[in-house]
Amino acid sequence: MSDRGYAWMVGLVGLALLVTAFGAINTQVSLKYELLNDPCISVISGRNLCDEYQHSKYFAVAMAALLLVLIGLRRQLVRRK
Repeated sequence: MSDRGYAWMVGLVGLALLVTAFGAINTQVSLKYELLNDPCISVISGRNLCDEYQHSKYFAVAMAALLLVLIGLRRQLVRRK
């Protein structure tokens, strides 16, 4: 893989991590302000916010692990000229 391809891959994984972390924070805000009787169902959208928050957390951890693996394996992934 070239240096440019590696940089793009790291950048995209980093961006996915940021978007997922923002989504998890957004879901936490929704959990605080959009609930009435049911502790997990939003009254505005009808979505199960607890499941959505769990999935966001798992995906953020997976993206962070992938980012660390990419950074750690840079020497093996990038071709030398």
